[in-house]
Amino acid sequence: KHIETFFSLGMITNPVDIFTLEHRDRESSQSLSTWEGWGQKSADNLFRAIRQKREISLDRFIYALGIHQIGQTTSKLLARRYGSYEVWTHSMKEASAGNSTFLEELINIDGIGPGMAEDLLYFFKETHNLDFLARLVGPHIKVSDFKTSVDSSSPVAGKTVVFTGSLTRFTRAEAKAKAEI
Repeated sequence: KHIETFFSLGMITNPVDIFTLEHRDRESSQSLSTWEGWGQKSADNLFRAIRQKREISLDRFIYALGIHQIGQTTSKLLARRYGSYEVWTHSMKEASAGNSTFLEELINIDGIGPGMAEDLLYFFKETHNLDFLARLVGPHIKVSDFKTSVDSSSPVAGKTVVFTGSLTRFTRAEAKAKAEI
């Protein structure tokens, strides 16, 4: 509801604007806290919530970009493979520029098909997307490295798990997800 209001008033036209809203509000002649239905506490709560979202994990960031065919599972696969925002973006830029080594690396990730790779690389070929990333990451948000939640006390920690035969209690994908936990 608030985003729609801010958008209709031209205060937020892209995601970067969300993270500059507090600064712009401080310099505005009509602060958000003076608006009808708002008060200082409401404005403070909004700005605090925005500040708390200035750090995001790599997998959640990739998912939040809304790239066609790149859902939560695929985002996690990409984050696990590349580990950091810097490595991921460098690899995607190289692959989208036609560097066969980086393209092959992307396509060889189990679970990434040619169509997904094409949509992902299309995102990185668009200069307005690269400009958006440059304006957002660094100045306004921090993308934290992907961390796996590996229990090193598990008897299978660090091992390769192979499922053979038929599974009766889980699908193969569910068993794989359980093994990754």
